Amino acid sequence: MAAILCLVLAYLAAALAGSLLPANGDWEEPDHGVRIFVYTGAVHTGVLVPAMNGIQDWRHLVKAEHFVDPRYAASSHLLFGWGERDFYLDTPTWAETDPLTVLKALFYGRRTLLHVDYIHSPKPGPNLRPLVISEEQYRQLSRQIESQFQLDRNGRPQPIEGYGPADVFYESTGHYNFVRTCNEWTGEQLRKIGVEIGQWTPFSQSVMIWFSERGAGREAQLSN
Repeated sequence: MAAILCLVLAYLAAALAGSLLPANGDWEEPDHGVRIFVYTGAVHTGVLVPAMNGIQDWRHLVKAEHFVDPRYAASSHLLFGWGERDFYLDTPTWAETDPLTVLKALFYGRRTLLHVDYIHSPKPGPNLRPLVISEEQYRQLSRQIESQFQLDRNGRPQPIEGYGPADVFYESTGHYNFVRTCNEWTGEQLRKIGVEIGQWTPFSQSVMIWFSERGAGREAQLSN
């Protein structure tokens, strides 16, 4: 028991250090570019991007017919999250969380899914923090997310029905574990394009502390 407690405390200490130590410490948010959002659902984070603009059109992967209600395809934005396959599919609400499913995801998780939600006209708020990135950064972010769709032999994404009419899952690449969590996935996407964020972001708070007020209320010339 003492050994387990020590491991837990060591993990939490490493998470705190990784969350507070900055990567890309010299980055500054540009005045012009693409406005995206960083989302938190208290436990899980994701990246909200324009469904279509002059840089990226997601309709070649995220198709209206993949959704229970295709009318949501007219929404302005797409929310991308990533996580362990069984946990996603077996836990439609946090109230239905099974500790055994959580432990399996953390230590035995293998297959993963991208979770995509349509969101229309998002507004900044406690769970949705605006962030302006350059057009080149958005182009890179789009390529990163695209590369994580697991395609079938015909080069097509593999959709799985979501929780409701406006969301869908897709088979994804990569393995989930206690080091590469759903929140570290969010941090990794932003870190790779040069945004200032923690070196390791295993928890939702690890991500969101970097975007508490950034960009809120600021008017920029945006290309979304």
